[in-house]
Amino acid sequence: MTIWTPDLTPFAGPLYLKLVKAIEQAIQDGTLPPETRLPTHRALADKLGVTVGTVTRAYGEAERRGLLAARVGHGTWVKGEHEDPANAWVIRKEEGHRIELWQNLPVQLDRAAIIRPMLAEVADGDLNALLGYDKEAGQPSQRQLFIDWLAEQGVAGSEEYLLFSHGAQHGIMLSLLATGCVGETLFCEGLSYPGMLGNARQLK
Repeated sequence: MTIWTPDLTPFAGPLYLKLVKAIEQAIQDGTLPPETRLPTHRALADKLGVTVGTVTRAYGEAERRGLLAARVGHGTWVKGEHEDPANAWVIRKEEGHRIELWQNLPVQLDRAAIIRPMLAEVADGDLNALLGYDKEAGQPSQRQLFIDWLAEQGVAGSEEYLLFSHGAQHGIMLSLLATGCVGETLFCEGLSYPGMLGNARQLK
């Protein structure tokens, strides 16, 4: 752990943002090189004469900006240049000659052949109705289509228990919020969908 006491006087704004700017500057000028462990929240708060909450908020904001990485049981570190890509919000680049297994993502297929006729069918419909605002829960006819599809898969359901999400990321976020995971420890597979990791970081 480095004995680092930043000077906050050159910076403007709230105390926690001053500390974030000091961290950013120290990283840029090499004072805090990659993989440097920062002082604990309590130790730095005592040195600066601020509250622990101020340091916690600053560390959290610096982590959100990609400057720091918090490791449970190991403190807060300056983010390394070669972070494990499986733990970062990175979607692989498609390369036709190989299938990469380092991230938990489905094998890429020729989706254009599937989507093109769907788009043609949508274009023949009432586009103005689709472009307007609608009920968050969807129209009854739309909800019934999903209920019928679920029934074909052997899943019995009813319309009142159907909840739409606006994409997979939104669905994952809703699931995490519904289970009260904010600020808690989430156990999952070592090879996890990067969208889950990204949402978990946002919820601390």
